[in-house]
Amino acid sequence: MATEIVVSEDEYEARAALLEEGRLVEFYLERKDTEQILGNIYKGRVASVLPGMQAAFVDIGIGKNAFLHISDLQTHVNEYGEIERNVDPSGRGGRNRIPIEQILKKGQEILVQIEKESIGTKGPRVTGYLTIPGRYLVYVPHGDQLGHLAPNQ
Repeated sequence: MATEIVVSEDEYEARAALLEEGRLVEFYLERKDTEQILGNIYKGRVASVLPGMQAAFVDIGIGKNAFLHISDLQTHVNEYGEIERNVDPSGRGGRNRIPIEQILKKGQEILVQIEKESIGTKGPRVTGYLTIPGRYLVYVPHGDQLGHLAPNQ
């Protein structure tokens, strides 16, 4: 199978195409005037924890601190270094989650992924539910589910 990569660039955008047997398989486009950070993963440092809002602000090095709500924390490391899931044991929508001040401390390093871009003076919204999409699967660290595409998809 002949595989070919075609790259084109001008002052406004860069384009790349992957061709297999002369047929387009993948196409990528990146515009130079806007930098998209949606989906990017950052190692940030907790700048502040807000117990009243059950949220934290995380410095990810882009100028504005990112917002992280307790509902966007999937797991945390307990005092023994073990990974625990931050779930509601009663199953009633998160009312009995571990409080954010017991999970995050100011200055703590944390991996987060951009869920929503910055708007105006607000920084981006981030999540602790990391997902890394690939061509045939999506890797979800600490995930406990397995899915597949139906044959006709």
